[in-house]
Amino acid sequence: MQWLLTHAGAEISIWSRMARVFTGTRTTANDHAGWPWYPGEAPWIIPTSLAICALSRQRNGRYGRDIQPRLDAAREFLLSRRCPDHGWNHGGLFKPDETPPSYPETTGIALLALQGINLDIEPSLHCAERHARNPKSSEGLHWLQLGLHAHRRNPYCHQPNIATGLSLRSRSA
Repeated sequence: MQWLLTHAGAEISIWSRMARVFTGTRTTANDHAGWPWYPGEAPWIIPTSLAICALSRQRNGRYGRDIQPRLDAAREFLLSRRCPDHGWNHGGLFKPDETPPSYPETTGIALLALQGINLDIEPSLHCAERHARNPKSSEGLHWLQLGLHAHRRNPYCHQPNIATGLSLRSRSA
């Protein structure tokens, strides 16, 4: 718990920050509010989302007073890293003229982490529903279902027949 409250993702070096300025890569005011996969590295969507989910369950615990500001900053990080289609991919920065696509898995995980916020994330929910209409993997579909359900959306209303949509094979005995 203490580690989650005291660590955040960081740029790897001064050179990477300078490179972002010179290449015109999108920057945000809260670049360091998310969590990395490994200490001292850049923040990413999935570890940030999972940390939000973990901290959200501890708001009334020992560190309750410190948790809410950290959750707010991490959620701002997630919102700042949305793709142009309003979903999420790995969470890297991109140039203004780039249009990187979102991924179903990270979109679902991020929506799960954003449960209960009072901000307009309607475009992100629509993006998740679009992904759910054409599932590419069972993992992506299941994260989307969890993320949509967390926002009181019916995660099954826009989906094709799952058996035909994913080419799942039954095991023979």
